[in-house]
Amino acid sequence: MDRSDPHQSAKALVQCARYLRHRCSVGVFPEDTRSPDGRVLPFNDGALRLAIREQVPLLPVVLEGAGSALPKNSCLFQGTQDIHLRILPAVPVEGWNTSQSSVLREIVRQRMIEELDRLRGGDHSPGDYQATSEIAIPDGVSVAAADADL
Repeated sequence: MDRSDPHQSAKALVQCARYLRHRCSVGVFPEDTRSPDGRVLPFNDGALRLAIREQVPLLPVVLEGAGSALPKNSCLFQGTQDIHLRILPAVPVEGWNTSQSSVLREIVRQRMIEELDRLRGGDHSPGDYQATSEIAIPDGVSVAAADADL
């Protein structure tokens, strides 16, 4: 898919919605591209808006070590590498609306950053992975629903 073509992106989201309606899982990389240095890039809202619209919980997956195994801009695997995959608790989307997707995005991103830091041994400074802004839970969404299941 050509990510610079908004029509292709929209078409892909429509197809993902069809899969979700048929109870098929859809994998999305919310950063849109691979990080050159292992830092967590900003997330896009598309997958979160889709999950909210289709009322499908999010299942965050943290992957550590893939960048060493297959560096960005390379198509050659770099020998034997350990890759760690951590599946975090599902994130319910009940009570959220698509206009609040940026808040949900930052909550999910921060949880993934915290787990990535644990996988890396917690030896990174908080500034390496912290969310870019303070997270405020929108009116009408309980903190328990937004935070407890993350």
